[in-house]
Amino acid sequence: MSRGLQFTAVVFLSLLPSVLSFSPNGLHQDDTDPSLTKYTLSSPDNKIKASWMPFGAALLEFFVEDKNGVKRDLVMGFDNRTLYTVVRGQLGSVLGRYAGRIRNGTFSVPPTLNTTNSTRTTPDDRPVTVYNVPLNDASGRAALHGGPIGYDFRAWNLSAVSNHSITFFLSDPDGFMGFPGAVQTNVTYSLLSGGKYSIDLHSEVLPYANGTRPETPIMLSTHNYWNLEGWGDYNASDPAATGSVAGTNGSHILQLDADRIVQSDGIEVATGQLIDVNGTPYDFRKPTRIGEHVDEAVNGCGTGCTGYDNCWLFENQGSELTHKGSLYSPKSGIRMDIATNQQANQLYACEGIGAAGLPRKASQGGGAAHPDATYGDQSCVALEQESWADGINQPEWPVNQIYGGKENRKYYWQSVYSFSVVSS
Repeated sequence: MSRGLQFTAVVFLSLLPSVLSFSPNGLHQDDTDPSLTKYTLSSPDNKIKASWMPFGAALLEFFVEDKNGVKRDLVMGFDNRTLYTVVRGQLGSVLGRYAGRIRNGTFSVPPTLNTTNSTRTTPDDRPVTVYNVPLNDASGRAALHGGPIGYDFRAWNLSAVSNHSITFFLSDPDGFMGFPGAVQTNVTYSLLSGGKYSIDLHSEVLPYANGTRPETPIMLSTHNYWNLEGWGDYNASDPAATGSVAGTNGSHILQLDADRIVQSDGIEVATGQLIDVNGTPYDFRKPTRIGEHVDEAVNGCGTGCTGYDNCWLFENQGSELTHKGSLYSPKSGIRMDIATNQQANQLYACEGIGAAGLPRKASQGGGAAHPDATYGDQSCVALEQESWADGINQPEWPVNQIYGGKENRKYYWQSVYSFSVVSS
């Protein structure tokens, strides 16, 4: 089952409560809700213009120029911001407290192997506490992106805003969605000169009243759906055309400095095994069209789904900010280079996303001019830098996803996206 077909636990437009009298263009935007306030900033050299809102700390728009000098909006989203509060699609938002899928929605502190047995033990027989996150994926067999009300589906608070950066914070209470300990998280989005977009995420586990600090898993990410053509119609005579039919991501060229993927089962949960990408359709160590081998990725995005929704492990497993990959569109000439301090990248190539019928933004060929235009299958690419998927349930893996505790271990996530134009 693909994430696209579920659209990450999305409330499909056709399945929304009838009390909303909902239609894609019939839900009134609530301009009185402060969490839906739109903040628009530009980089110092005006090469990037972007917008965010507090709900989900979500990126709403991201404009850069293509090779024709046309400003393209490169991220999927909604013109009507109220849609973000009723359609859970993680569009442009922060994922947490734990990004990705947790098998059975259960984990333990300290980490132990997740089995169906009620008994969990560690090699050194330490006391184990088992926690349960509400199940919201795979027909009740997994918890996805922190459960039904993850960080993407909550109202963050504005902390600071300047001409070129904005910061939101979220207070996640002890026990919410089953996670132990209260966690304070800050995200700062910065638009820098030279076409650079920086994202910094900081989390700290707060102490109890008695001064002790609990231990809890934290794995965050951001969830932008990129299309470096801005859903533009590059076959039209007008270079600025958007058109009512979105192109696919098949011609996008992807490169990832990753030599392994995390094996996943039919419901897209990590099995604990790793796969060498050599000789497989998952080998993007050299620049490769996303569509070149996608037909070979049978069940790659779940049982019965052909495509990509997998966790790639970078060859460099260090925690320093280093270049880890790139995405490039020959049609638009736009190239996005990715530097990150994370050890893995979840790639979702938007298989099955068309089933959701999500209305496209006016900047991307939708809106009033084309009210029936929607985001189609394989028309976007989500690149989510993170730690190893479901590592909390794989104690033998060389990752530590537990934070807080006596040492007050803090969480830090950073990625920098550099945009340039390559002339054809």
